[in-house]
Amino acid sequence: MSIGLIVSRRVAHATAPLALAVALAACSAPAPPAPRSASPPARGGVEVRTAAVGISGLDRDPAGQLWVVPERDQRLIPVGLDGAVGSPVPFQGIPTEVDTEAVAWLGPGRIALGLESPSEGAALIGGERCDLAIMERKGAGPFRLVRCLAMPLAAWSLTPRPNRGAEGICHAGARLAAAYETVLERDGQRLAALAVHDLAAGTWRRFSLLLTSDASQKGKISALHCEPGPAGALRLATIERHFGLRRLVLYDIPAGGGDGEVLRARRIVQLSEAQVAGANPEGLCRLDRGRWAVINDNHYGRRQGPTILSVLKVEPSAW
Repeated sequence: MSIGLIVSRRVAHATAPLALAVALAACSAPAPPAPRSASPPARGGVEVRTAAVGISGLDRDPAGQLWVVPERDQRLIPVGLDGAVGSPVPFQGIPTEVDTEAVAWLGPGRIALGLESPSEGAALIGGERCDLAIMERKGAGPFRLVRCLAMPLAAWSLTPRPNRGAEGICHAGARLAAAYETVLERDGQRLAALAVHDLAAGTWRRFSLLLTSDASQKGKISALHCEPGPAGALRLATIERHFGLRRLVLYDIPAGGGDGEVLRARRIVQLSEAQVAGANPEGLCRLDRGRWAVINDNHYGRRQGPTILSVLKVEPSAW
């Protein structure tokens, strides 16, 4: 039975239907582990066969391989759309008291990690705030920390809080975008801080994403995906979620500006558990023209369950 979803065009204050269905596909993963007995199919996806808990980030490398990052396991794990995993690659230079919340591939052997602290106000490395960690790998070795970036939080009068850090990051061209999980309340609006860093120039631009949920729904940004858009702009996809709330929300980041402008959602896709399994989706990646991969964090509060990878089929025109 097909599932109909409503896609909201917030800028035009109009709605249009968007067909969305779950599609599971197989792909090859490099160096897969020895075959195991398959788990029963999970509703809305497949179970990722890893003992890692707290998966919080998802991205594809330049060769197309999917990778996930757990919060506290200090490693990056290759995963296939069938749930099989390959050999993990460890991190060096990230303290064990810092959580890794998101991953973005910058190029071959080079990634960025979004960080937060589970106990302190901000993720600290060497006594300095480190919201984004630039990591590099040589050959078959580990990913080593080579540089830390601190988002310009003072521009939003934003004070870091435990478990509310750089929850979503993405990379396109020479630009690295990062969203803070902390919700800002300004003039009756609920906003998320979005910073865009030019890796070549070393400069920052800042925007505020207008969240689509109200105070009673308590939605927060948990994942980002971005790609180059027309005329130097960026296309941005986010997951906005809270318990009982799952949305794929699309924005456009302009080529110019960056002095705190508020960006409004271009489209909103309501997601149900039939499309995205788990109450806490925290990783997002576009696979091709019409398919998106989403992964859930299986460990939050006192709750723990399987890690589920879902593949959504979305009409290409939505992006």
